Amino acid sequence: MTPAVAGRGLTVAVFGTASHVGKSLVVAGLCRMLARRGIRVAPFKAMNMSNNATVTLDGAEIGLAQAVQAEAAGIEPTAEMNPLLLKPTAGRGFQVIHLGRALGHVTPRRWGRIAPRLWPRTIAAGRRLIGRHDVVIIEGAGGAAEPNLRRTDPANFRVAHALRAPVLLVGSIEFGGVFAALAGTVAALPATDRRLIRGLLINNHHGDPALLGMAPSWLRERTGVPVLGVLPHLDGLGFPEEDDPPQAAGSPRDRAGRLRVEVVRLPGVSNFTDLDAFRAEPDVDLVWIDAPQSRTPAVLILPGSKNTIESLGILTARGLDRYLVRAARAGAHVVGLCGGYQMLGSRVDDPHGAESRLRRVRGLGVLSVTTRFAGNKTTVRVRARHRRSGLLVDGFEMHMGRTTAPGSGAVFDLLTRTGREGCENASGRVWGTYLHGVFDEPGFRRWFLDRIRLERGWPPVGRLGRPERERRLAAYNRIADALEASIGWHRVRSLIDNSR
Repeated sequence: MTPAVAGRGLTVAVFGTASHVGKSLVVAGLCRMLARRGIRVAPFKAMNMSNNATVTLDGAEIGLAQAVQAEAAGIEPTAEMNPLLLKPTAGRGFQVIHLGRALGHVTPRRWGRIAPRLWPRTIAAGRRLIGRHDVVIIEGAGGAAEPNLRRTDPANFRVAHALRAPVLLVGSIEFGGVFAALAGTVAALPATDRRLIRGLLINNHHGDPALLGMAPSWLRERTGVPVLGVLPHLDGLGFPEEDDPPQAAGSPRDRAGRLRVEVVRLPGVSNFTDLDAFRAEPDVDLVWIDAPQSRTPAVLILPGSKNTIESLGILTARGLDRYLVRAARAGAHVVGLCGGYQMLGSRVDDPHGAESRLRRVRGLGVLSVTTRFAGNKTTVRVRARHRRSGLLVDGFEMHMGRTTAPGSGAVFDLLTRTGREGCENASGRVWGTYLHGVFDEPGFRRWFLDRIRLERGWPPVGRLGRPERERRLAAYNRIADALEASIGWHRVRSLIDNSR
């Protein structure tokens, strides 16, 4: 018996009326709420579609959202928490990751033939999680009542039935229409699915919940399901986004004593959360751009991309290739992360069509590296020492291409395996790396920024920003606190107990 829940192997599912209503956030909050009570809890999402991913300790690739939820639960992520990950690729459907390993690219039509074969192993992964934990919180995908997907959907009610999970249905009030969305979702479901819904949750409410008046009672009368709570909008939360990076926007002018860090926003951008850590620094203006700017930034970053070759074409079409070269010549620090690293090189070869029909494309040519797409996907956790600063960094590699770089210009000495990683030019102002999460390390991040400040004749800040993990834990606690206040532990426990 755990401190607050009797028995083990219990489940609850969090489904949504649509995408972007807060399912991932609610799952993370529930994981944190239960973990704080000493309950062994784990997240599970049968299928995720996202280009934001991470790597587990044993080298498995899973969606970033499930790794975040595992961190909220106080446990290491595993492949079983997200057995199916689909990573969209321009013009080629998506790459299929099953139980942490890449199976290849498929079109949507072909996926319809493959998915049934993967279902038994997918649901078996969920059952293994349930067998090892007191409670498993299941996240759905998209909208829970899509009639065209009902027979084949591997992420919503089919999972809830297979894993005997009562359902909490979430809708967002932020953009209006939440009452119609919740009532309509329940009405659109067959009776067998409706019976699994044990509660409704209204998310993202601004202001006093009392202003909702009789609307929650109307929902219960209309659907037969109670509104368990109204979750407030949590301003400045900084919860990691899963699907879309910030919209491109330029700040009106440079601010005295602050470093402008520009990040190029392209279709197919992946792991854009690699840049979130800059928001912890007091002297940084982080700006996403999709066109050349009128002034030279302090830092220009090319983030990861699921579509390196297509991204190179878009950079050229928008004039961003020339802007990047001009910025580098004007003294800006230019950084390429993963796919961005590949783009900074002189050439990208794709002899087997892994990404494109183009077999060879010219890179930006600011680093003396070449990339070739071939072989198995690299997915590995990494610890390394930055050669210029001597500082340690932790991160992970997750890429298809193999990049050939001159050893003399390496950026990192690898500590988890023999070798060096990355490439930089002679000045060290232009560099690229495959290490995701490198800027999460506050010591390295501060060294990097203070080096630029010193180059400009500004005093270094020196003080370390908040570690990313600490910032994330604070966010999880805020969500858990809000759930405690809006739903209450007794209702959450009752919901979980319904899975017996």
